Amino acid sequence: MPSNIVLSVAGNITHETVVEAAFRWLGHSPQGDPRPWHPIEPRGQRPRVGIRTKASEQAHLCLTYPALPLGHPDQYAASLLSALLGEGMSSRLFLELREKRALVYDVHSYLSEYHDAGALTIYAGCDPSNARVTLEVVREEIDHFLIDVTDEELEKGKRMAAGRMQLRMEDTRAVAAWIGGQELVLEEVLTVDEVVTMIEEVTLDDLRRVGGTLLQTQEATIAAVGPFEDDSTFVGII
Repeated sequence: MPSNIVLSVAGNITHETVVEAAFRWLGHSPQGDPRPWHPIEPRGQRPRVGIRTKASEQAHLCLTYPALPLGHPDQYAASLLSALLGEGMSSRLFLELREKRALVYDVHSYLSEYHDAGALTIYAGCDPSNARVTLEVVREEIDHFLIDVTDEELEKGKRMAAGRMQLRMEDTRAVAAWIGGQELVLEEVLTVDEVVTMIEEVTLDDLRRVGGTLLQTQEATIAAVGPFEDDSTFVGII
């Protein structure tokens, strides 16, 4: 509905042309009130391990921790945390689980950010026989990371995050998404330079503090898809 739409356009086009097209194609849409926002519900006593039994040759595993909502002051520290742990072929998890131990076909981490909640997920695809040891090694690497992450790693993560962002902005679709997404869910639209500055301000103490807060075993959940009849393979990991 028009009252719940943000139109973001980037590229070689004038503002007047966009406005004319918007009125031509959307101007007669019926008005209405957006649906109310529903706040997150506490997990309570719901199971922390979820299994989807499937006769597959590969197991798909997700180890997920509650993270931060959009706009949180520590969101850039959390972003760097995910980047150093599991984003890219130089990340700790990729080097340890795939390159060194050959336990997985793929391993990576990613952040999901919502209005009042977030999640940091570590995904691994592996042989089902390696499912338990894979998650055990992930847990070990997280523990090591929180103890011995270095300034050198942090600086590498900052360069990667800034470079990835700046490269993405060469695509006009990404520019439109950057502006539209912030306009839709935040109170301001930050420039790339402003975000890079905030990334640069993250310290090693920030990284350890945020990591220690988010990566708590008792808050984690596991989701697994593969030839598992029940959750017995994963008992005791979290």
